[in-house]
Amino acid sequence: MEDIKQFRNAKTESQMQTLVMGLKVCPVCNSLTRIEAEQCSLCNWSGKFDTDVTHVADHLGDLLAKCPELLDTLVPAATPSLLSRIKEFLTQEIHLRKRLDLHA
Repeated sequence: MEDIKQFRNAKTESQMQTLVMGLKVCPVCNSLTRIEAEQCSLCNWSGKFDTDVTHVADHLGDLLAKCPELLDTLVPAATPSLLSRIKEFLTQEIHLRKRLDLHA
């Protein structure tokens, strides 16, 4: 659980909890698998999986420590709201237009 705390700076705690709750650990090969999957994606185990939150978080923390780029794939960045996109567009339009010269 300690390993995953360092990654919470980049993502919200609720997103991380959702990610951990959506995974399970295979008891045969110790790989992470989606909770919806009936079989392990690595060894095809189809028995009981470990869904303990702290155990899943530890495995996820180990995986993210080895490959931190996975965090952006697993928890994508939030899309900007419509209002912020309109504001950004109008700001760019104002800066791109040439100023009107009123001096004759």
